Amino acid sequence: MTAEQIERFIKWRVYEGLTLKEIASRLACSPMELLELEAAEEQRIKAEQRIRLDNLLHESGADSKQRQEYLTGTYKRLAQELEKRDFSGLPTDKLYYILNDLHRLLLAD
Repeated sequence: MTAEQIERFIKWRVYEGLTLKEIASRLACSPMELLELEAAEEQRIKAEQRIRLDNLLHESGADSKQRQEYLTGTYKRLAQELEKRDFSGLPTDKLYYILNDLHRLLLAD
């Protein structure tokens, strides 16, 4: 298999999610040949998958930094809301649970 075919295989497999059968059809080879190629290129494919996942997380706002900023902002808003409460008959217990859960998440990140 040529270097260009290997590059196409990795692109189609990792970034477009094509099946081995679909890729085999496009490259005019057998799925078994692609299984062997996938095994030989396992480290490269896993690296490409991690890069793709990292990009998706960042684009969707779910990466660690953005998650930390979101949780910190939410924690601050809840803490400010609790400061306003006089605790007489209001469902502050739920706010405390949310506040504590967010605090644990912030510590974990």
